[in-house]
Amino acid sequence: MSLLGSIFFGTPGVHKFMDVTIKFQNELNKSVVYKNENDSNENTENKSVVGLDGAGIISTLAKLCINNRAFNVITQSRLHKIVHEMGHAKIGQILFCHTKTNLKQVIVVDPKTAATYNIAHSEKSLDWDNLYALDDEARLKLKEEGIDESNWRYTVRLLSGPFTNIAFSTIQIAAVAAFRNYLPLPVSLALAGGSATWVAGELLYAYSSVSQNTDGDFGQIAKKNGPLHLSLASAVLVSEVALGALGVYHIL
Repeated sequence: MSLLGSIFFGTPGVHKFMDVTIKFQNELNKSVVYKNENDSNENTENKSVVGLDGAGIISTLAKLCINNRAFNVITQSRLHKIVHEMGHAKIGQILFCHTKTNLKQVIVVDPKTAATYNIAHSEKSLDWDNLYALDDEARLKLKEEGIDESNWRYTVRLLSGPFTNIAFSTIQIAAVAAFRNYLPLPVSLALAGGSATWVAGELLYAYSSVSQNTDGDFGQIAKKNGPLHLSLASAVLVSEVALGALGVYHIL
């Protein structure tokens, strides 16, 4: 129940779920998750902003919404972001379980802003004041084993976040559609509307990260693994949304 309390009410705390550590920390210090030894404060600040630019008025509206606390509560923002990061975390553990590096994952959440970060580490204990260094060390150990960034595993891991959240959101919409006669209208609108919003948000985030050349999931796929990986990942995500919409239509 404590994890649910943190997700729905923003209660600070550290939880373990499916071998992933999830920490809810108010007023999260960006230096905890972003390496800033050679960066100015301005650069560090920019790294923390979710990239949603590049789609005109849609981007403007999306940024206004995502920074609105009421919007985050109604659309279950923390829940959807954690599902997104859990997708990255679990697939990352599965893909690298055969390596000598004992790769583990930690998700850090700011309950007030719903800002969420996913950090890989290979240590038995966590240095909460320097998570980015642990992430760098884990990646270095993988590289020493001959596992390079330009690899299909990284494309799958980067794709798994939005893919997992879209799957979760689609199931939530389908469940609301199936039980619509038993749910109060406000509950149905909040659950289905919130999930539909985050499906659209994942697509916008993917498009924006590529068009603006940022370090979002699809932006990293494009920069590290090239157009072929980007095309395949995009086809998978669009197909998932189309199949989900078709499934919900049949339920209705």
